Amino acid sequence: GTTWSVTFNGNTKSSTGTSIQFYVTYGTYSWSTSTLTFSKYGTRFVPSPSSGSFFVPSTTSQKISFTTQYYLTMYANPSGDGTVSPSSAWYNAYSTVSISASPNSGYEFVNWTGYNLTPYGAQQGYLAVGAYSGTSESASVTMNNPIIEVANFKLITYTVTFTESGLPSGTTWNVTFNGNTKSSTGTSISFVVT
Repeated sequence: GTTWSVTFNGNTKSSTGTSIQFYVTYGTYSWSTSTLTFSKYGTRFVPSPSSGSFFVPSTTSQKISFTTQYYLTMYANPSGDGTVSPSSAWYNAYSTVSISASPNSGYEFVNWTGYNLTPYGAQQGYLAVGAYSGTSESASVTMNNPIIEVANFKLITYTVTFTESGLPSGTTWNVTFNGNTKSSTGTSISFVVT
């Protein structure tokens, strides 16, 4: 039921069936067909061959095979906290793709979250078949459908604690650390910093 088309000698015809016919006279003719892309759903069909020419009546038929490809979308979250590899791209259906995440300086990798788009619809779902969700920086996905992979990163933080001794219990004291002042009536004051 997919609509496809062939341009033959400058004349274009479309069909939802498996063949397209042209009626021509003796001569040499060129032809072409196009990739069918459903970008909203991350699915496309790539023809092979996509163009050519032949002499009629020596050749009167041409077989075209379409290969299904799905789109792998790669994100770093937040975008400035790390990098992902490979870049977003099309891959043949059922192929295996290695993915990796690398945090920028001062950040750490948390996990991958894998989603999918159904091949002919926009419904999203967690833990897609073939997608990867987990804590390994390097993993692989199987392109059973369009896949979205999100590498989650976070800022590395440290807790700095100041502990006092010698003050009477309940006395208010304070520390200014990197321009930020905190007070306490307890024995310690803590700051979370990068």
